[in-house]
Amino acid sequence: MTGKKCLVWYWLLHKRLLKKACFLLILGAIPIIVLLWARLGTQEQGIIRVAAAPETIWEEASLSAVDRLKGGSLMEVRMCRTAEEAETLVAAGEAETAWIFQPELAERLARAGRGESVTLVRVLLQEENIFGSAVREKLYGALFGEISYSMFETFVREDLGDAATSGETLRSIYDAYDYPQGLVRFVFLDSESDPLENASLLLSPLRGILSLLLLLAGMAAALYAKQDEKQQVFAMLPPKKRVLPLFGTVWSAVSVTAVVLLAALLLSGVGTRPGREALMLLLLALCVTGFCCLLATLLPGERALGAALPLVLVAAAAFCPVFVNVRSFPWLSGLLPPYYYLYGLGNLSFAVGASIYAAATLSTVYFLYPRLRCR
Repeated sequence: MTGKKCLVWYWLLHKRLLKKACFLLILGAIPIIVLLWARLGTQEQGIIRVAAAPETIWEEASLSAVDRLKGGSLMEVRMCRTAEEAETLVAAGEAETAWIFQPELAERLARAGRGESVTLVRVLLQEENIFGSAVREKLYGALFGEISYSMFETFVREDLGDAATSGETLRSIYDAYDYPQGLVRFVFLDSESDPLENASLLLSPLRGILSLLLLLAGMAAALYAKQDEKQQVFAMLPPKKRVLPLFGTVWSAVSVTAVVLLAALLLSGVGTRPGREALMLLLLALCVTGFCCLLATLLPGERALGAALPLVLVAAAAFCPVFVNVRSFPWLSGLLPPYYYLYGLGNLSFAVGASIYAAATLSTVYFLYPRLRCR
């Protein structure tokens, strides 16, 4: 088949897909999701809503700890006047957790700095999850700052015998050596860029969700190809060439979806590295094409493929790093195309695995399809 004929086939298959409402909905959903998610990432709100309150009244030490907790995209802190108000917010579902600061917190911090076991904060939970554990780490960090100051003050007062220096002066000296940035630097494995600089954690699952939409587009196109197979639309072709309409149908859907996805990422400002984004999306499109064509080859009919569609999407969401990294079943993750794309954005060595995956699935389909579907 000449290049001109390939382009004609691609255009005809693509034109037919554009008449399908399902495919148009997927294409329209991509820019809407990207723009809304990008706007969400610029707003000052967090994944976890925290209700902070005093057990009795707000004190300087507890207010200082809360000030250390504010900022960032992981959590949103809501100040409450009483512990009962914070408990009510958690019970009503308006906050995921409540932090109740104990009275005489400064004295308790000083005792903790001397090694005594004391309760500093009472934590109320709706349920235990990974984000709740993450925000508690921030709480520990904020309290450690106060504990370290109490240790510093104890050392100055007792060990050095300096009782004349005021508390404000000691606090200013202590804060002068506080380095909020620069102690830890995050970089990609194969780049010196800072992926986490000014990044919102709310944007972290965006590419995973978009990769699932690309997989959905490929599966939907494979269903259309199975309908063509049932109706013998391409029965006039020789058996060895009947696999080409399957390739063309799936690739026409996946490729245009990938182009829309790339454009949405770049135009919204979410995609910061155009070259890497384009390369990994191209490899993802090839992997999705091979994966969907392989399923269409192995499964007997469109009902079986339709039944597999939600299972594939759920498996991809669960075992690929869409929201969290699940490492219990690495062999299952490696069978799903989004796995290579999502890891390849930070580690280019996964591009090699994606290339092998695409070549293996496409060649397997080319070998099996005439033998299984053209008998």
